[in-house]
Amino acid sequence: MDDPFDDGGARPGSALRGADAGHAGARVRPSSRAVVLACLLVTVGAVLAIRLVTASSSAASSPRPGVTLTPAGAGAELKAMWPRREAARKAENVAALDQLDTGAELDRDVGLIRYAQGIGLPSPWAQRPLGPSVVVVPYETRYPISFLAFVETSGEFAPLTGARSDVGYETLLLVFTKASQSRPWRVAMETHYAGRFGFTPPPIGTYAPPIGPTYAWRSPLNALDDLAQFDQDAVQRRRDSSESSFVAGSWTTGANSAVANEGVDGPIDGGTLVHTHTYSVDPKLDGIYQFSAPEGINLVCGTIRVQGVVGPIRQDETLLQNSARTNWGGWLSAGQYSLIHTSELNQVCLGLSNTLYITTVSGESGLDEWNATGTPARAPGT
Repeated sequence: MDDPFDDGGARPGSALRGADAGHAGARVRPSSRAVVLACLLVTVGAVLAIRLVTASSSAASSPRPGVTLTPAGAGAELKAMWPRREAARKAENVAALDQLDTGAELDRDVGLIRYAQGIGLPSPWAQRPLGPSVVVVPYETRYPISFLAFVETSGEFAPLTGARSDVGYETLLLVFTKASQSRPWRVAMETHYAGRFGFTPPPIGTYAPPIGPTYAWRSPLNALDDLAQFDQDAVQRRRDSSESSFVAGSWTTGANSAVANEGVDGPIDGGTLVHTHTYSVDPKLDGIYQFSAPEGINLVCGTIRVQGVVGPIRQDETLLQNSARTNWGGWLSAGQYSLIHTSELNQVCLGLSNTLYITTVSGESGLDEWNATGTPARAPGT
């Protein structure tokens, strides 16, 4: 099981510590590394540069009848939401985040708070500055509505040292959504790539142009399903059976890919444990968002959810969660377990080209584990 603040490095093997549990044959996960908070965020590989251009004159900046959001309104919402959300995360204020986040991003933020509190870590977040930003606002006339914000900022987790403290260390992609006129704006997704924008910002106040018909070769849901299938095949050492062609990159074949973070399904830790993973997309739970960035980029943003199961190979062994909760994460109470179930997610934005290829434009620095539950082991003789 991954540490949610892991730096993506190799996972050490666990040790047999039946004596620690007072029950022979209990397996534990190694304690969190002492340097975990010093290397929370990995600098990801190069990312596809995105060029956003000015919308046509028919998509001018002035409001028109039926428009539910203007670019100026989106920019104002970003500026208003940013300090509230950064403060809520730094203070580990779950009640406030419940009013600011939704979907996958709410699961991630609250899950990391529960992890840190469960093992007694101080708040892991740094309060990031709002650097240069660009909003991508579709022309929408009915709810629900959404917009995408690109924000240059510093690293997410404290302590910030070196380049991580600089604005422009990474660019965030935040999806804002509003369910109805009476409902508040919420952040449904936060994902990122390394470095600055990589494109020339369009003039302020322009709507995003319509998505061209050349991108109709793959629907947004099918594109995300294809990535889930790609990841599933990778961890099961199967030939890629997805119907899309993915460009090799950090989130498909590189350091932040599913197989790099999870390893291959099957025996692990010297053949003493076995783990499996199931990758899927749930549009009802997380939503799927599509934004137009002309000149070859059609952005599809969504979430790949991962359900993992870990158990001992030998039936006379169990999985030990120690009293400090450092063996299997801060979510799980101390005790003996026959199985541990993990929940992870990867928020991604995909670039669909008009040449039948898909590029992962942004993602997580490895999968974000946000919860773990366990099946209690039976007492001996029962």
